[in-house]
Amino acid sequence: MSDIKAVIFDLDGTLYNYNKADDAACRALGRYVSQHFGMDPGTIKQEIRECWDIQNDRIGFICGATHNRLIRSQVICERNGWPVFPHALNMAKTYWGAFLEGMVLEDGIRELLAALKKTDVDIALGSNMTSYIQYLKLMQIGLEDCFDHITLSEETGIEKPEKEFYEMCARKSYLRFDASGMYEKGASAIEDISEFMSSCLFIGDTPKMDYFGPIRAGMCACLYLAGNPLPEGVDRINAIENYKSCVEQDGVRLGGYYLPFYRKGV
Repeated sequence: MSDIKAVIFDLDGTLYNYNKADDAACRALGRYVSQHFGMDPGTIKQEIRECWDIQNDRIGFICGATHNRLIRSQVICERNGWPVFPHALNMAKTYWGAFLEGMVLEDGIRELLAALKKTDVDIALGSNMTSYIQYLKLMQIGLEDCFDHITLSEETGIEKPEKEFYEMCARKSYLRFDASGMYEKGASAIEDISEFMSSCLFIGDTPKMDYFGPIRAGMCACLYLAGNPLPEGVDRINAIENYKSCVEQDGVRLGGYYLPFYRKGV
């Protein structure tokens, strides 16, 4: 048993295989720049990384806009002396089109989310990224109806692992259990969410963002290993190797936390 009232999932690399989708997107973008500008398609990943640094320097701080692929495509064009119009927009469309087509759902996640619906917890999503594309991703993998609410860094103006990001996730979940009428005023109106933080369990694949960050903010956390070895400092009991093993006969086990079904039976 546990006192968990909200389970908050990361999106990228947690609900689907990010690396496979990104590889497909980079290959498509490589073909585009090779066709139009003669660039070696094998160099596109390095070009993207370097232009991401330029993009971040221009913005000046880490926020949702640092993930914007249109801005990144614009920087690539500017750096290489290519016409921004129409290529920046075409490049962003090329990248995201191939990315969405290359998305592969993590094995067992759909069954886990369905099982969580049978518990009495709030099911949420908290992710760094621009909002529009995250909505498209959820629709692409067919999980758009699985969450009670979502929190994205473009909305909050800050990103994981900043404490305020997790607090906004918690505020939204808290409203489900609050009978004071605060819902009409919205999550931002809740002044102190500190006591509720320990009732939230964050799950994701990146130690800094999805494990250590939530814990420092006062939440509980489980790290989804996604086939990777256990990172230093992560408690083995709160590491999830695969989602199928989380669903048990009478409830859901997420690391060291057990959530019984509200009505027994799956």
